[in-house]
This record gives sequence, structure tokens and C-alpha cells, in this order.
Amino acid sequence: MADSDSTNQVHTSNYQRGALAVLEAANQMSQIVAGDSEQTTTEYFAKIDAGIAALLSVAGPMPEKAAGAMAALAAYVVFAEQEGGLPSIANGWLPPAAMTSKELEEYRVRFAAECDGLKEVAA
Repeated sequence: MADSDSTNQVHTSNYQRGALAVLEAANQMSQIVAGDSEQTTTEYFAKIDAGIAALLSVAGPMPEKAAGAMAALAAYVVFAEQEGGLPSIANGWLPPAAMTSKELEEYRVRFAAECDGLKEVAA
């Protein structure tokens, strides 16, 4: 029988491949989301979306609820990487996956209006 960790999850070769794949994706994500002072809000949000997609791409197909959970975790990691700190869930931070399309659009417009360092308001 295979060794297991404290959560009793058996470490199969696919389990380990998944773990290694997400580490590689995380490395790529950190390069994808790297910002600069000249980026526009469109570029800023495109980088966030691409970073989340990079992390999710290694998981393969999954049920919709699991995909939402993974997207929220990916957004948390991307935010931490891009902003240099963890988002404050206690202060109301929500990942894009937890917002409706309208809420996400409104958030991005409001965010862009509040940011001095970004050049344009996301449409």
C-alpha cells in the first residue's frame, strides 16, 4: 500500500504529477502577472485572468463546483503574487469566480477609477 499523509490521501503517481504541474504553473503564473508602473487597467486585469487560467489549466476537467473552488484559490494566489500580500477576506475581498459578470465589471471599473498608477478604465 502507498504511503499516505495526515489527510489519508494516497500519493499516486497522478497525484504527484498534479502537485508538480501546479508548481510549474505557479512559476509561470508569477511571470505572467508581473506588473509594471506603465501597465493599463486592461493589461492588469488580463494578467490576473491569465494567471488564474495558468493555475487552473493543470487541473483538467472537473465538476463545476470544484472548478469554482479552484478558481477562487487560484485568484487568491494570483492576488498575493501580484499585490505582494494576501487579500483580506475579512474586509470583503472576493475572487472573480464569486462575482456575477455585472459585479466583476463594476468592480473593475471602480478599481481602475481608484488607481493612480494605471492608465485606463477597464470597459
